[in-house]
Amino acid sequence: MLLDVAAVHGVDVLPPGYGVTAEDLDLAAKRAGAEPARATSR
Repeated sequence: MLLDVAAVHGVDVLPPGYGVTAEDLDLAAKRAGAEPARATSR
């Protein structure tokens, strides 16, 4: 799954060197209607 972190910040592209945070990922997942889950091994 791809998460649009830039959209969370209201921009098309994040500035070079921007450090994506856990909060960014949480907000982007909520915006996408997704819920992070632990990976399972096969």
